[in-house]
Amino acid sequence: ILFTSVGMLSLSFRLFTWDMAPYGLLSGLVVLYLGLVVMVAMRLNESLFRAWRLRFAFERSESRLRRALAAAKAVTWEARFDDRPGSQPWMQIGDRAGDTPSSPRSWRELIHPSERDSVIERITTQALATNRFSVEHRQRGEDGRYRWVLTNGEVLSRHPSGRAAHVVGTQQEVSDLVDARRRLMGAANAAAAALHRLEAGLDAIDAGVALFDPDDRLILCNPRYKEFHAPIADMLVPGVTLQEIVAAVGRHGLIAGIDGHVDEWIAERLDLHRNSGGQFLQQMSDGRWVRVAERPTSDGGVCIVRTDVTELVEAQKALARAKDTAERSNKAKSEFLSSMSHELRTP
Repeated sequence: ILFTSVGMLSLSFRLFTWDMAPYGLLSGLVVLYLGLVVMVAMRLNESLFRAWRLRFAFERSESRLRRALAAAKAVTWEARFDDRPGSQPWMQIGDRAGDTPSSPRSWRELIHPSERDSVIERITTQALATNRFSVEHRQRGEDGRYRWVLTNGEVLSRHPSGRAAHVVGTQQEVSDLVDARRRLMGAANAAAAALHRLEAGLDAIDAGVALFDPDDRLILCNPRYKEFHAPIADMLVPGVTLQEIVAAVGRHGLIAGIDGHVDEWIAERLDLHRNSGGQFLQQMSDGRWVRVAERPTSDGGVCIVRTDVTELVEAQKALARAKDTAERSNKAKSEFLSSMSHELRTP
């Protein structure tokens, strides 16, 4: 730029002063030429520097993308479905566990034979509905083994006939996730079977059994437990709290002798649960006697067992009455013998 300016000034000065000597004009043109060369060189150097910076930024971004994809065991892909010369049918960034296809057709061959048709059908159905698809399937790896992958894609353009023309997407290996899900499903099925056996066992027990979690919310109870609370059986569903059950029992008059002081009984019953639990007797309003036993569980919950002990209580009462009658009889007999002995000793 400096050389160009000097050359222009020199040439202008020569022309202005009518100094048209060949050497004067030639020197001005040389300086002008050198200035133009330098200016073009500087412009070119600046463009090259910008191009280098852009290429460096692109390569760094691509490297970061490849590292991220490698960490996630994923790849990005792009597929074109056309027959134009020079068109690249398949492009991919990232290393995959499976073989690298060269076209959509070769990718199709990597899918497990038993799933191939169903996978293509699911992709087609989803893509026609929303232009997007997400399918989990098995795909062959470089070692010949099949691994589970999740293929996601989006249709960017279509041919006039409606057939997909340009599709992009990602693919991620999810073998560990599938194995974990299978183990989880197995554990869930085992837990469900154990729960079913537990419920069957509880149904066979003559006592009423209810299991509560650490927040005193009902987890399950057997039919016998509901029989003890027949008027409120509909509310005995998982999630209801023990406090709600106790309040309903009191307000429905299921306990004998609490008329007029229901709130006091509810407070005493909840206080007994929070502080000691253990075992105690309850007389129901229908005359039955029930033994209530509360036992803590290992997770902080509580198991409540209600047993009808009416016959036992009545037997104890009968035994107490018989004992009292026997004691009175013995006392009367002793008094009679004492009186007779005194009469016999007296002349």
